[in-house]
Amino acid sequence: MNNYLDEFLNVYWLRPETAVWRARDCARLEHLAIEAPSLDFGCGDGMFSFLCFGKGALAPGYDAYYDVAHTAEFFSDKDVYDFHAEHDRLRIAKTPEMSFTYGLDHKENLLAKAKRLNFYGELICADGNDSSWTDKFIGVGHVAASNIGYTSAPRKLSGEGWRFSDYTVSENTTRP
Repeated sequence: MNNYLDEFLNVYWLRPETAVWRARDCARLEHLAIEAPSLDFGCGDGMFSFLCFGKGALAPGYDAYYDVAHTAEFFSDKDVYDFHAEHDRLRIAKTPEMSFTYGLDHKENLLAKAKRLNFYGELICADGNDSSWTDKFIGVGHVAASNIGYTSAPRKLSGEGWRFSDYTVSENTTRP
């Protein structure tokens, strides 16, 4: 097993339980190979896929909690991670072994964070509940979809010719 726990603890030092869960997810997924063209559906800030699928690493001392805001509103269902601060604190210690062709998320701030990783060929801001964006991805062979269950219509999206499942990678079926 890769040193996933160390990598995630480096990033999520304030929430070690998050690091443990993400490391566990990666250990279960490390056998999967993702080949281009590929889509990271709901990529967020890209950190999970960068560390897990890309097997990249950040230099010690990176603080993911530098990019949070509105913490007083946390218990009012405010997404404290939906914030992007301009800074140069992120240092890549190990270049990822692979990258995604596309990253898709509905939050521009998270995509701005993902851009810093230089891990995606193209980042797209779109609502995963609206399947109109799927035409752009005809021919994508591998889809990582850790959060398809959060969309309002996972069956509709999977009916578009994509096979999605939580925390798995699957090959695209032939599109009609």
